[in-house]
Amino acid sequence: MLFFKNKIVIFLTKTNWDYYLHPYRTLYAKELYKLVKKIYWINQPTRNPLKFIAEYFKNKKVSQSVVVFTPFLLCCTHEKMTKLNACILRFQIFILVGKINNRTILWSVYCSHKNFITHFPCAYKIYWPGDLFDPSSEQISCKEYDLLMPLTEQNYNYIKDRFPDKAILSTTGCDENIFSIKRVQKQDFVPFELQFSDNLKIIGYVGNISDFRLDFELIIKIVDKFTNLRFVFIGISDKSKATESYLSTLKRKSNFKLIENLEYNQIPFYINQFYAGIIPYKLNHFNLGTNPNKFYEYSSMGKITISSDIPSLRKYHSSILICKNEQDWINQLSNYLDWKIDTLKLISIATNASPKKSLERLSNFILNQNRSS
Repeated sequence: MLFFKNKIVIFLTKTNWDYYLHPYRTLYAKELYKLVKKIYWINQPTRNPLKFIAEYFKNKKVSQSVVVFTPFLLCCTHEKMTKLNACILRFQIFILVGKINNRTILWSVYCSHKNFITHFPCAYKIYWPGDLFDPSSEQISCKEYDLLMPLTEQNYNYIKDRFPDKAILSTTGCDENIFSIKRVQKQDFVPFELQFSDNLKIIGYVGNISDFRLDFELIIKIVDKFTNLRFVFIGISDKSKATESYLSTLKRKSNFKLIENLEYNQIPFYINQFYAGIIPYKLNHFNLGTNPNKFYEYSSMGKITISSDIPSLRKYHSSILICKNEQDWINQLSNYLDWKIDTLKLISIATNASPKKSLERLSNFILNQNRSS
């Protein structure tokens, strides 16, 4: 990771540092802090001046090298930042960081910051887009970055055709130190919520509980059909009317259980009790652009994944059970005892997508990029 050595890295994010459902973004910062000079993680902004003042004087230090900062802006998100808000942010970043030069990396996470980054031509600029990335409509922003990290092959190929020296296929991942079979087995802990009196196999889901994300109609059908399996969902409801209605129906099923408000480092102990992990997503525009970190969490714990047909997961076809429709889900779950599970291969997939391996690939790509320019 030679490129990052002794640099200052500023992560401009749409995801707050302590948002546990998408921790893989902060894992990059945690992996880099041992190597770089300083890391600044810029949270979603606040419009509340009192909250800003309180946060400013706390200046939350995660470690000696990592500072988390919540800026004050006239909007509640960095997405599509106006020139006025970019000006306000530049002033705060200057007070926090000082002068930005060629030893600085500006790293946009989830959304671009064109009106901000164009004022720092000397900095190295990275754009790591999210699920809703549309490169065809973001070409002007893409031009301003030195490196683009799309999550799907389709977006990667689009960028590669137009910016051949800027594109690298990205991934999500998980913390190998936490999602470790050895760590879990060493502690020999079975969560009391999963200590059932029967011996039914547990099919589990970890992540956001949202009607926008999950195919609840499919979930209800398979929970009803497979009474010989238990379905455990771990996550936090988005509290929308549709989500709460579906959850109300599911909670009445004897083989369904919802577990909320777990700490991130507790989750591996629950996944360890799964027979398989599932990703029952709707195939909408939002999900088609995702690269679910839960796949790597399941895999790191040696659990096979059954998933809706998400494009970014197709390359793992030999190690994942992909379902194109409802009948595929029924067929796969009907034959669960016949699944061939290669634990070592699953762990290898998760390791290759880990922040450490991903940052090594990034560093090598950038160094080669600089040599050829």
